[in-house]
Amino acid sequence: MSRSAVIVIDVINTYEHTDANLLLPGVRKAVPALVRLLERARAAGVPVISSHDNFGEWRSHHGEIVETPLAGQHGELVEPLRPDEESFWPRQPAASTKG
Repeated sequence: MSRSAVIVIDVINTYEHTDANLLLPGVRKAVPALVRLLERARAAGVPVISSHDNFGEWRSHHGEIVETPLAGQHGELVEPLRPDEESFWPRQPAASTKG
């Protein structure tokens, strides 16, 4: 088992919240670097742990968590960061990252 992992948190996002316009420029700039990191990690066999908000839907499955943002206004930011079949994907309740 690898002693390293890449942890990706909350990049699967609809960007339909009140401060989204403040985040979008930074997200657009960060996506290419995140894609390169994920590609290198996967090629090296480093585990990728992908944790994302389930939009308060406790019974949602991974496909729904990804499909909602993909169908949204900023799906182009989600598609390149979509977890692959090898990614570990623990469920994250919506309130887990809120103060």
